[in-house]
Amino acid sequence: MRHALENLNPAPKVEDQNSDQHLYNIGLVQWDAGSIVIFMRVDRPGSFFLDQYCTTPASDAQARAAIPPADFARFRAEGVILEDDARIEEALASTSEPAPAVSELEAKKAKARKLIREQMKLTQAAADRALTRHLDAEGPVLS
Repeated sequence: MRHALENLNPAPKVEDQNSDQHLYNIGLVQWDAGSIVIFMRVDRPGSFFLDQYCTTPASDAQARAAIPPADFARFRAEGVILEDDARIEEALASTSEPAPAVSELEAKKAKARKLIREQMKLTQAAADRALTRHLDAEGPVLS
């Protein structure tokens, strides 16, 4: 039964054991409360999961049942701070204006790609006409 359930949502396989995404390198915290096991990655505090690969999120009720209240509040606060920092960094990155030279270069590249596509269409049409020119001289086919 367990293998059948694992086949429905197989865990990602990371072959490189030195990778940060490998199961033994991700820094995982685990809590048990009866039949509920809750996992949290150290680099993503405040995000709780039901499996060790951190693919199935846990509800707040499940997380509160397994994690001591003080720890739950602390991890949620850390998660909010990290989300705010990420949002601020994203906003700062989006407000920086691209250099005008880069925009001009991109416009020239787009124009060149458009001209190349048009030329390729003309070349293909001429090649098709050359291949089927002999068919123009033929009369209608009678059955």
